[in-house]
Amino acid sequence: MLTKVTDILTIILGLFVVQNMAAQCLTDGHSNVGGDAWISCQTSPNPNAVRGSSHWIHYDFGAPYFLGDTQIWNGNEIGETDRGIKDVVIDYSMDGTTWTELGTFQFDQAPGTNDYLGFTGSNFNGITAQYVLLTVLTTWGDNYCASLAEIKFNIAPTVKATLDLNVFLEGPYDTNGTMTTFLGNLIPLTQPYNVAPYNYAGNETLPSVPSDMVDWVLVEVRSGTPNLSGSRGTFTITTKAGVLHVDGSITDQFGSPLQFDLIENDEYYFCIRHRNHLDVLTANALTATSNISFDFTANVNQAFGTQQLKLSTDNKAMMLAGEFNQDGTIQTTDYDQWKETPAVLSTYNQADGNLDGTVQVTDYDQWHPNRSKLGIAEIGF
Repeated sequence: MLTKVTDILTIILGLFVVQNMAAQCLTDGHSNVGGDAWISCQTSPNPNAVRGSSHWIHYDFGAPYFLGDTQIWNGNEIGETDRGIKDVVIDYSMDGTTWTELGTFQFDQAPGTNDYLGFTGSNFNGITAQYVLLTVLTTWGDNYCASLAEIKFNIAPTVKATLDLNVFLEGPYDTNGTMTTFLGNLIPLTQPYNVAPYNYAGNETLPSVPSDMVDWVLVEVRSGTPNLSGSRGTFTITTKAGVLHVDGSITDQFGSPLQFDLIENDEYYFCIRHRNHLDVLTANALTATSNISFDFTANVNQAFGTQQLKLSTDNKAMMLAGEFNQDGTIQTTDYDQWKETPAVLSTYNQADGNLDGTVQVTDYDQWHPNRSKLGIAEIGF
């Protein structure tokens, strides 16, 4: 259930001509009084530089929220409804600097009556954001000014979900449900996924490398409906780097279970990424409650898609080794990357397929049986 939130918004205006706000004449309605709206008659540099100089409204909620749908009242001043926003591009951000486009939308023109109830607007579908930016592309006819009365952002009640995930990597897999820890102190103390194609900006840092640590993994929470091929049908809600242990469990850098603030009782998929194994997505969506458990190691059908996991000799499902260049396919290009550095000692290297700290023929042996393995669309970036 979504909860209406209107009083948490701080509207940061650029070089705008702004009228004083007038009281609404009825609940969830707007009058047609000129002062009951935001009006901009001068463009200014946009907080999102790619939008150039424009009419824009910047919302700072003061903290991140899970955003749902919106209720919108366009500029409704009698005789001036052509100032109302028509086409608008909406961006969102966690830090007010790095922006992600939600999409381009068309707002309904207001009627200019004194009992205007607005319309249901854009849906953020549970995206987490602290900042929202509206950039006006066109109005309903006015060539100089743009106007908007109000937006209400609906937010969702959340639950702090403790995540119990288990996964095995084929490369370091040993027997009896355990993996090796040969990398040891070659593992960096700070999570290594801050580079392309991951570009994850998290600051997870270990005080020291745990004795039972296999490697770092990346855990993504996804919303939407997944696709086997074509383009991604899910989008990433939030991401954390985790510590993978010998028994396949994943914790945070302090050894505690990973926790995510999620929309209570909503359904999410979870993607596990590793720097030289084929990434996987949970076979089904999981309901967000205080405790979420999923075991990728139980069988090969635990991952979404066909043959996205591999069975070990002792019947444990494992992520496939040999995906050295993170393009979603195990193929010749991965061999090419291994061939460039076929003999390196004491290294933390993507071409080290079995995670023993040495790039050598045994890593080729990991790649070779898995060549021509295609990942699903959902592991793309």
